[in-house]
Amino acid sequence: EPVTERSPMVTSLPNAKRAIRVAVVDDHRLVLDGIVAHLSTRRLGIDVVVSESSWSGLLAHSAFPVDVVVLDLNLDDSIPIGTKIRALTAAGSRTIVISRHADTSTIYSAVQAGALGFVPKTETADELVAAIRSAAAGVQHQNEPLRGAMAGTPADALPGLGKREQRALVLYASGRTIKEV
Repeated sequence: EPVTERSPMVTSLPNAKRAIRVAVVDDHRLVLDGIVAHLSTRRLGIDVVVSESSWSGLLAHSAFPVDVVVLDLNLDDSIPIGTKIRALTAAGSRTIVISRHADTSTIYSAVQAGALGFVPKTETADELVAAIRSAAAGVQHQNEPLRGAMAGTPADALPGLGKREQRALVLYASGRTIKEV
């Protein structure tokens, strides 16, 4: 069978593994289109089946859940990244977080919530591809920003919130008033 735009090389090879099904979520359309174009035009064994600019768009998409979600850290929706990562994990998807912010506490929080990688938007597309492949294999992508964050954040530096305190923060972050919380 000839390889076409719609049939990636990996599906045309005998005994090849199927392509990694990926969703990309970023609220900046230009960034989203660039990531999707890079992942889609090369024969990488990656099939972008969801391209959305919002969290709700991802959840409502007919192809969700996917193998790996490439998720922008700061979508304009007031939902904490930890909540999103835990929801993706519960749905059976693995998560790679991308962001222009790559501070230690941000990376540490994303990984603690279950992200298998953190790729700063200053990195190359090849770094993102490597992170997607690692996540698809169920392995944490160990790049320099992640190693630095994990080595530089002692466990006692994070606030020790109880379940009720965490729930109150989630409710407040989702738009509830203090009185409602």
